[in-house]
Amino acid sequence: MSMKGCMEILLTKELLWKGNWFIQEKSCKILSLIVSARPKVQDVTANGEASNSKKKFTTIDDVLKGLVEWLCAQLKKPSHPSRGIPTVVNCLATLLKEPMVRSSFVQVDGVKLLVPLISPASTQQSIQLLYETCLCVWLLSYYEPAIEYLATSRTLPQLIEVVKGSTKEKVVRVIILTLRNLLSKWTFGAQMVDLGLPQIIQSLKAQAWSDEDLLEALNQLEEGLKDDIKKLSSFDKYKQEVLLGHLDWSPMHKDPIFWRDNITNFEENDFQILRVVIRTHRVIQGH
Repeated sequence: MSMKGCMEILLTKELLWKGNWFIQEKSCKILSLIVSARPKVQDVTANGEASNSKKKFTTIDDVLKGLVEWLCAQLKKPSHPSRGIPTVVNCLATLLKEPMVRSSFVQVDGVKLLVPLISPASTQQSIQLLYETCLCVWLLSYYEPAIEYLATSRTLPQLIEVVKGSTKEKVVRVIILTLRNLLSKWTFGAQMVDLGLPQIIQSLKAQAWSDEDLLEALNQLEEGLKDDIKKLSSFDKYKQEVLLGHLDWSPMHKDPIFWRDNITNFEENDFQILRVVIRTHRVIQGH
């Protein structure tokens, strides 16, 4: 039987949507392994999107979309009370290496389902779940449409809260690598400064880590944050507040000079900040 045939059979409604938990779990894991092992013949563009130049895997892409929908349904309402979420996140940590899966996951608004899972862990099982959740976020940090959601959610504060108190090297490593990826995107640099990340990095560097990649990432992040501290302006802080939905009428916002000096900045990214302000206002007004 062909690989495509195996994948289509594994994703039938009887197996994933109507089967019992044992069948669902095994089908999900086997399908994830098949996807990760299949030949990578698709073209991939710089931002992680699959190229449209080849259409050989249209059916497999449809299968993957169906699998992503099932995974998101499980994140919302797991079939098994204790193994449901860990199984799904474990599979996502494998599947999100695929550009097609990243795209589908963002399209079905799956990123927001991962964010609540980023929280300090104590037991071995919860530490593994936290690690694999952060691994998913790291993979998504290479994909621009996902970064847009990460920038306007509680993802960054929660990552920093976890890394501040974690002693597990693999958890710290994947979070620091994620933060390094996000540093130059949107207003992440300004947020990291406000959340006290420079001081946290100093504390982390004082610890005895064996992973050379982690030590290098800490140094790179430290240097990048020094640049952000120098460049941080009043408009950067205003933009950060808008994107996080924490906008208050501070003295800075009531100062005519602020608006006069920054009026052209509102044209950035096709008037992104104005669009966010309007959308936030409508939500507050109940429209």
